[in-house]
Amino acid sequence: GFLNESDKNGWKNELILWIRGNVFVPDAKMFWIKPAVKYLTEYLKENHVDAIVSSGPPHTTHMIAKKIKRKFKTPWLADFRDPWTFVDYYDQLKISKWADRKHHRLEREVLQEADKTVTVTWSWADDFNKKKIKEVGVITNGFDPADFENATGDVPEKFGITHIGSMNKDRNPEILWPVLKELCDEVADFSDFLEIRLIGPVDYQIFKSIEDHGLNIFLRHTAYKAHKDVIGDLLDSALQLLPINNTANLLGVVPGKLFEYIGSKRPILCVGTKKGDAARIITETKAGKVFDYDEKELLKNYLLNAFGKFKSKELKVESEDFLRFSRKELAEKVASTLDEISR
Repeated sequence: GFLNESDKNGWKNELILWIRGNVFVPDAKMFWIKPAVKYLTEYLKENHVDAIVSSGPPHTTHMIAKKIKRKFKTPWLADFRDPWTFVDYYDQLKISKWADRKHHRLEREVLQEADKTVTVTWSWADDFNKKKIKEVGVITNGFDPADFENATGDVPEKFGITHIGSMNKDRNPEILWPVLKELCDEVADFSDFLEIRLIGPVDYQIFKSIEDHGLNIFLRHTAYKAHKDVIGDLLDSALQLLPINNTANLLGVVPGKLFEYIGSKRPILCVGTKKGDAARIITETKAGKVFDYDEKELLKNYLLNAFGKFKSKELKVESEDFLRFSRKELAEKVASTLDEISR
């Protein structure tokens, strides 16, 4: 989605959005198509490959694969890590009717010509399948268990609520901030232990929400950290914050960070919808708790209970069946799919 780190959103940003949606089709990486196809054409004249994989966005990758497929008839697996024409920010691109038709045409060509198409969530697969072109399968994102070999599940010293990655305005967990404020006012030592840890780019509207509720003194924001360093922050958290984009296709929104949260074996606090795919994964793995956008009192009771367990060193989870989301397991699914289309 789109993330503004200041409150200035003038005509220049509006123009940039229009250009992004109407000139750069399918996306701003489109200038790679011609040179990439030229290079791969020469390469494939001398080298045999069993299959090709395109992973997008950027959907330019699918355009390159489509052209190579047409030239060499090579089996092709198209992998959608995010949707195309029903992605949550599509309507923010100010797309004209002409550009909209082109986006849909290119998307349809990929779905028609790829030997197999997969995406990362069940709801998004359903949305693709409603187009009635070819059956789209699911291979989710995942995590590397080796990153968490030192994960003990021990309760940390601070009641740290941690979010890693980009946090745009659609991900603002608006019910969380008043709840934290109330707990600071009502529970004697809650404010002594609370930390709000945001690691990554954050939209200014989220900072404003935190400030409006008098929580700035608890905020620890780090604009960027390397992946290997973030692992330590996850292991040292009381709760992992997972806000789900409050947008039209929210049922299929499963941020990649969810799987690393699961790997860290620290409880996940999800604000979103109990009907979505993220909630399904959290529930099946018993990795945390999910609250709808309006369940303020339930969230408050949960945090109060979690704080009590934190102080008694009992705030832990016993995740189940989480290794099915390991990258080794998922790579086996990719390999099996490639075997299927390459026979």
